[in-house]
Amino acid sequence: IDRKVYGEKHSEVATDMLNLAEFYGEVGRYNRALDYLRESLVIRKEVSGEEHPSVATVLNNIAGVYCDMNRPDKSVKYQEEALAIDRKNYGNDHGEVATDLSNLATYLSMVVEQGGADRTEDAVKHFHEALDIKRKVFGRDHSSVATILNNLATLYRDIGKEEEAIKYGREAVDIL
Repeated sequence: IDRKVYGEKHSEVATDMLNLAEFYGEVGRYNRALDYLRESLVIRKEVSGEEHPSVATVLNNIAGVYCDMNRPDKSVKYQEEALAIDRKNYGNDHGEVATDLSNLATYLSMVVEQGGADRTEDAVKHFHEALDIKRKVFGRDHSSVATILNNLATLYRDIGKEEEAIKYGREAVDIL
């Protein structure tokens, strides 16, 4: 309906594509989800410009679908693009940037787990940066801070740094 009302290249159509992609991703039809996301991305770039926050949102969603497909190498590429756009739009101390950093760190950790390039140090750095931002933006006791602390604890456990894992795990539990 929106295509008939607004035409092919309209933000409402891009939003429809994004919503359809989310549905297909939830039911495990990842390739179909990616098709809708790519279509949404083309429209968003055309309508809003290459560096609009809505473009970053679509890139973030593409990264998430690749993660669901167990392709974190692809997730990293799209998440890095989303992060760059969000930094340009919001600066460094913004919740969206922190979320992008946390997602990127998660994908980098997954790449390492799968035997890919060892970017553990990058993952740790991104988690810490995300943690600092979330604390500034939302306060020390926010649930999103606990999530990042838990992710850090898991990463430290996975790389054999038990003391760090316990430290961050306890901090997360104290918040929850």
